[in-house]
Amino acid sequence: MTTSSAAEKLRKPDDETEMSRMDIWWWLSIPYSVVFPLFVLVFRLQESIGHAATLFLLISFLTTFSSAVWMLVTIYQLATSPKSGLTWRTKIKLVLVLVAALLWIVLLVGPE
Repeated sequence: MTTSSAAEKLRKPDDETEMSRMDIWWWLSIPYSVVFPLFVLVFRLQESIGHAATLFLLISFLTTFSSAVWMLVTIYQLATSPKSGLTWRTKIKLVLVLVAALLWIVLLVGPE
């Protein structure tokens, strides 16, 4: 497969196996948005989050913000595009964005 045909497939997904730009955006944002706060909560690292993990915290904030923007764009696309339907994959992705937001709320507002 040449580079131009790979780029063309990224632009126009024809079936369920090809990834769209929105899928790539989701895969770049969500995993870190969920894993970092979950890691901090599970291992009770709330005290050291501001000192030892500052860079990881900054990256996690950026990916969480990106995930929230992804969710808004996806909801907008679902509302405005007649041919885009709400598939089970999209539902799972939207739920994971909400899980990331919930983890951050628990981490930032939860008991010390």
